[in-house]
Amino acid sequence: TKPKPGHRPPPRKDFKMEAIRILDLNEDQVEQFHRLVDDHNMIIRKTDMQQRELLIPYFESLSDTSIQIDEEALLNRFQESEKEKIIQTRQHFQKIKAMLNESQMDNFEVFIEGFLGALFMRK
Repeated sequence: TKPKPGHRPPPRKDFKMEAIRILDLNEDQVEQFHRLVDDHNMIIRKTDMQQRELLIPYFESLSDTSIQIDEEALLNRFQESEKEKIIQTRQHFQKIKAMLNESQMDNFEVFIEGFLGALFMRK
């Protein structure tokens, strides 16, 4: 099924296992990779929650005139948190790249392409 307009599809559930295969990680690297992914997911979930807390009153104020918002400040905070997610994701990938040995470096490009494909539904 196609995602609804304006909705990003959930990431492919098998991308984590696919990433391990693409990067050709050894057993120790797989453990480290899982920790990095878990830490990153926690950061992103926390930021997503903060963004929802910003957006709820923003949109509720359309139907409930008793809700007063500072639209510019709210949107600036949302924009900053989105910027932080992008920065955190890049740092996450830098940590993954740093754990690779020289023979795995060529695989990193394929891994990033897979991530971009999953994120933007590229083929």
